[in-house]
Amino acid sequence: MTPRAWRAAAGAALAAALGCGLPPAPPGPPAVAHDLRVVPGRLDPRRWLESSAKLAGSAGAGPLQPVAAAVVAGGDQLGGFVQLGPGECLLALARAARSIDDVDLFVFSDAGELLGA
Repeated sequence: MTPRAWRAAAGAALAAALGCGLPPAPPGPPAVAHDLRVVPGRLDPRRWLESSAKLAGSAGAGPLQPVAAAVVAGGDQLGGFVQLGPGECLLALARAARSIDDVDLFVFSDAGELLGA
């Protein structure tokens, strides 16, 4: 083995020995819990619906009027009520996080019959 190769091998062995021989650092003190500050207000869905509402507006729809918004998980339900006058129509938009497989929208009449799904 050449002197240069010998020095490289010795340096690598020394570095490996130093890195493997150190004991783990002791755990630090437990984290101190700070007071939680609850922010008043409600979730504003415009952030997620505005681009679709602008597209619908360019096709003649009226302004965005959010009906319901909440943080939910799979299997949860969220509902709202809308009253439409004669000759009016409704464009319903919904958005979900990537972790939600699908979103189902159902429309019922005042009598409870399914008008759309």
